[in-house]
Amino acid sequence: MLSGFGFVVVLPIVWLLLAHQRKMAELYNRPGNPANEDRLLRIEHQLSELRQLVYEQTLRLDDRSTATQPPPLQDRLKQS
Repeated sequence: MLSGFGFVVVLPIVWLLLAHQRKMAELYNRPGNPANEDRLLRIEHQLSELRQLVYEQTLRLDDRSTATQPPPLQDRLKQS
């Protein structure tokens, strides 16, 4: 009895909700939408900032690792 209720009532409701969600996504993601263009520009700007930050941190880590390197093996062997 309950499975018949699900097919008759719940299934069409779920189908309608999914169809509505699909239509809204198409409207929101339609090319030429000014909101999408602004959003894309913001994302590109954030990505550029992130790349710059990663680049700066990489340089800092490289500088730190070269400053703390032990002397070459030959110099250490001469000290012994």
